[in-house]
Amino acid sequence: MWRHRFLLAELREQLLREGLIVVGHIAGGSDERVEPWNLSLDDTINRIYDDYVVHHDDRNWVFRAWFQLTESGEQRVDVAELQIAMACHITQSRP
Repeated sequence: MWRHRFLLAELREQLLREGLIVVGHIAGGSDERVEPWNLSLDDTINRIYDDYVVHHDDRNWVFRAWFQLTESGEQRVDVAELQIAMACHITQSRP
């Protein structure tokens, strides 16, 4: 179980460092927009790690951190979806 939580924390850290997601709280009581925390990148990563890995048994962590794709993240997803669609099309087109 710890390994799984650690790997998820590593993935979130990579996405944050690459600027593909933001983490924060829901702004205005709607899940349409995440208001990023006013923390440094390292403090944000440490806070997520502490909530999700160290204090995982305290189930309140599910409401403390919300994630949202940035514009760069959205573009990356669009490119990945296009690449997957093209790969599927090529595979299906082969005799």
